[in-house]
Amino acid sequence: MSKRSHRRQFLQGLGAVAVSLGVAGCSGSDDSDADPDTDESEGDGTIDSTVTEETASANESESTETETEADGSESADTETEQPEDTPEESQLPTYTFSEGESYTYDTTFGDGESEETWTVTSVDGDDVTVERKTVANGESHTQSISGTHSSIFDEVEKARDINYFPLIRAALIYGQRGDLSAGNTFTVRSTGENEDWETATVDVAGETTVDGVTCTEFTVNPESVDQAQTICLADGYPFAVSLVFEQGGEVLIEMMLTDHER
Repeated sequence: MSKRSHRRQFLQGLGAVAVSLGVAGCSGSDDSDADPDTDESEGDGTIDSTVTEETASANESESTETETEADGSESADTETEQPEDTPEESQLPTYTFSEGESYTYDTTFGDGESEETWTVTSVDGDDVTVERKTVANGESHTQSISGTHSSIFDEVEKARDINYFPLIRAALIYGQRGDLSAGNTFTVRSTGENEDWETATVDVAGETTVDGVTCTEFTVNPESVDQAQTICLADGYPFAVSLVFEQGGEVLIEMMLTDHER
């Protein structure tokens, strides 16, 4: 297997971890009793949801609203997505970009290094165009990709076979799963899409600074595998400002914000 194919396969595996946590429009399951009233999807599309359709009886009520019958079934002639046991907090809200906004990361994957840049070149209402640039081994590769504010992450991911931005986007889900106060510890649960682990412990170290940005650093340690992610999140940013992924004590991926415009 070539290095390029290996990297693509490994990144897809990490992407599955993000999906299992219910990130970017994916509905992840956990033990919360919260009742999701909305489904603000973004990115990969909704998973772990069941679409049900029930036909109203001949003696349908004159009410225009859906009524729940005594046996618990709904008397409605509509399609309804019903994410089961999915907290509303597991959905990342749509991020609204501004023209000229950009983020550059120094990225290391194994023995390879690159500079990854996300630049917003155009915003027209809900439509947004992003220039995705990679500089590696003295060569530069640039793509211009368009979508909406809610779909642009998915459009960029589909446009590149090796793409690091979904990883630092996905990391934001941890901020939705627990209190990122210094010294706090909490547990996150996968939905079973990720076969490597079911639960992980999040240990919050506290505030630090990356490229002049104040962020909260924490470590994610799965219970059953020798992996760890150290992540730093800043309020109001569409990506984590830093991410280090380790396996067996070896750093496999490191991304660090080195330049940005907002």
